[in-house]
Amino acid sequence: MQKKNEEKAIFLLDFLKNYARKVPGWSEPFVRLCTVWRFCSPKGYEFGRKHLSKLPSNITIPRYLGPFNGTSGLIKERLQAEIANLKNPIERVCSLIIDDISIREKMFYSRSEDCIYGLSSSSASTVSQNQT
Repeated sequence: MQKKNEEKAIFLLDFLKNYARKVPGWSEPFVRLCTVWRFCSPKGYEFGRKHLSKLPSNITIPRYLGPFNGTSGLIKERLQAEIANLKNPIERVCSLIIDDISIREKMFYSRSEDCIYGLSSSSASTVSQNQT
């Protein structure tokens, strides 16, 4: 409870401190809270930037987060770290299962090609109007 109140106080103090400044300066906890706000509701964050007061820009937040690779797949360095830290083979399997939980199958139907894409086979499955 106290940590939540501290976060609220930090947010309000930085908010008020930068209200009249021409060039605002943000503390790390304030940028962290703004990052969470923007992640949860980009439209709400933009509304706050336009109508409430100065908030970190859409350039400041990615700079705060640092560079990251948004592609899917395994990063060799991460895999080596997993191998080094997980000695038990069962832990390795569980780690990979937990890592892959967010992957979902996605299929879509192309009307122009009359095909369904995203099935487990490597080629598209053709669905013909005559077969139904």
